[in-house]
Amino acid sequence: MAKVKLNDVAIEARETWKQSKTDVPVVGLEHLEPDEIWLKRWDLNPDENTFTKGFKKGQLLFGRRRAYQKKMSVASCDGICSGDITVISAKPEKIFPDLLPFYLRTDTFFDFAVRGSGGSLSPRVKWSHISDYEFDLLPMEEQKKLAELLWAANDLKEKYKKAITATDEMLKAKFREMFGGGDVSRGDAEERSKWPMVHLRDVCFGRASNGYFARQSEYNSDGNARIVCVTDVVNRTYVNIDELQRISISSNELSRFSLKYGDMLFCR
Repeated sequence: MAKVKLNDVAIEARETWKQSKTDVPVVGLEHLEPDEIWLKRWDLNPDENTFTKGFKKGQLLFGRRRAYQKKMSVASCDGICSGDITVISAKPEKIFPDLLPFYLRTDTFFDFAVRGSGGSLSPRVKWSHISDYEFDLLPMEEQKKLAELLWAANDLKEKYKKAITATDEMLKAKFREMFGGGDVSRGDAEERSKWPMVHLRDVCFGRASNGYFARQSEYNSDGNARIVCVTDVVNRTYVNIDELQRISISSNELSRFSLKYGDMLFCR
């Protein structure tokens, strides 16, 4: 097993998109989802598209701004992306391309990227830093076998996610069936007569407050607390604590902003 740097097995692709932008996928940081290995979202024909950086299917799209958000996806199509996204292309003679995403979509890589980020409000990391990321590389034949296993596991994970999503939709449909789907805001008298209307504040209890705004310098893999980010909440029914990043904060702040089991989180 050889020790290599990212720069040994990959390059930063800097292709400028010179073709028409009509009906071309346009990708911003908001389209990169930390828990998705494939790029699944983009815009078509946005009104104000000033992006010029091109990418190709199979290349890696790494969100270099606020790297602690752990945004990196494999491009599922050709398109244009934001300048805050670094496009990474494998050197096929050095590494099996299908394996590179698994080497980089790790806490170790993102921690390394965060340490090299510059700027206080919107920290960014350059290719010159992440290209020095070092890891152990298997022989090519073993890389291919490992890639096959990992992608098979990812496919199984995708099937489970689809099953969970289908179950969630079924539960929502059952809830609507039980409690009615009429729009009471439009004066649906029939629905109003079935159930009493209440204010949310009358049925919730305990502390309701905004979350803690963590500084980039507070993110620490050995920190004393875990923090829930927006990406941990969006499109999820519950938050998995094992997937949360760690930060180091004071005991006073920890007591003020701590969550309890069963708390509901809303992305404001």
